[in-house]
Amino acid sequence: MATVLWAATIAYSVLLLVPINNRIADRGEGTPLSARLDEHRRWDRMHRLRIFFLLLAMLLATHTLLRA
Repeated sequence: MATVLWAATIAYSVLLLVPINNRIADRGEGTPLSARLDEHRRWDRMHRLRIFFLLLAMLLATHTLLRA
């Protein structure tokens, strides 16, 4: 289960977080500050969710290893 969760989190990162990160990097000084901040907030929320799932995967893997 931990492996599946880890793989799903990687797919989530590549499919959702990387494009947002690229948009943030491509935005120049001409982009309104509010639009840039909205993208940062969205990325931050999604990143926190990613970290939660990675921690859950780590706990599941640790639990599995300790039971073996």
